[in-house]
Amino acid sequence: MSAGFHWRAYTNFQPYQLRQITLNDWQLVLINTPPQKIQILPTTVITRFVIVLHFYLPKKQWQSIVIMKDALTEKAYRDLGVSLKISGAS
Repeated sequence: MSAGFHWRAYTNFQPYQLRQITLNDWQLVLINTPPQKIQILPTTVITRFVIVLHFYLPKKQWQSIVIMKDALTEKAYRDLGVSLKISGAS
């Protein structure tokens, strides 16, 4: 098990997990796929109600995921926003 934080949500109705391994190292895990290291981009938008996560996948494919506040517990949403800001996003 890796260190750091883990968040679970859904994309295209498939669950995914966002993992913070170290301060600047993040992984995205989709169902039935190995973890993929991602690079969080500074264009990520973090508000009190929504996080628009911009990131690069290993093959430099730009992607985004919208995470609504009510998709996570209040504490998990706040912790995710803080962790993203500390790691250099928005």
